[in-house]
Amino acid sequence: MNKKILEQLSIMFQASPQLMRNNDLLAKAISGTFGVEVNPEFTDIIALADKIHHAVLEQYFSTVWQPHTKKYTNTADYQLLTKLMD
Repeated sequence: MNKKILEQLSIMFQASPQLMRNNDLLAKAISGTFGVEVNPEFTDIIALADKIHHAVLEQYFSTVWQPHTKKYTNTADYQLLTKLMD
């Protein structure tokens, strides 16, 4: 569980309690706040925080981390590491 996401969701629900009843509005709020698209079926705040956390991690590792590490695949260090791991 990501505490920062949980805290931000708590703030959002306190400011706008209607988010707990309206999934479309909640999806827009999540997209605007966290920058990810999730299908928010609100049952409890911890499950929703976990769902957002996984979406954020997936987005980061697929769009930021992987492209930055691909440029090192032809270096001697990378080749040495892959050789040692085999």
